[in-house]
Amino acid sequence: MTRMLFSYNHAKSGEAWSHEQFQKLIAAALTDCPVTVNAMEHAHWFVEVKGDELEPSQIGQLIAAHIAQQRFGFTPPVEVLALGGQKTAPSTFSALGVGDWGVDVVETHNAQSFLDGIAWSATVQSKDPNVIFKVMSISKK
Repeated sequence: MTRMLFSYNHAKSGEAWSHEQFQKLIAAALTDCPVTVNAMEHAHWFVEVKGDELEPSQIGQLIAAHIAQQRFGFTPPVEVLALGGQKTAPSTFSALGVGDWGVDVVETHNAQSFLDGIAWSATVQSKDPNVIFKVMSISKK
């Protein structure tokens, strides 16, 4: 069973989603999927998704597309990223267990600037491509 934990990063002008709204958005994005969605009470992770029929990147894409759709008509357009990584080593300080996926959902007006700001390219350069993903969806006018 694949376990994914989701966080939310608001790096754009305008209103951010509350934790409760973010949890509802993820549940709505995955309504027709064979997964379970649970709210979390954690400082960083807001939602847990479990399932084994979809790839983690597919789940990330469904969520990014749904959130971008909710920002339809915004000017400038909102770019929604889902940046996922699989936990590969044990840690006593993480809600993620080995094999779990952590996914940061980011709303921004400039995805490339955001990725440059967190040194995404350098971070993923040494990673196995099977344990990391990046998907993006853009709100349309």
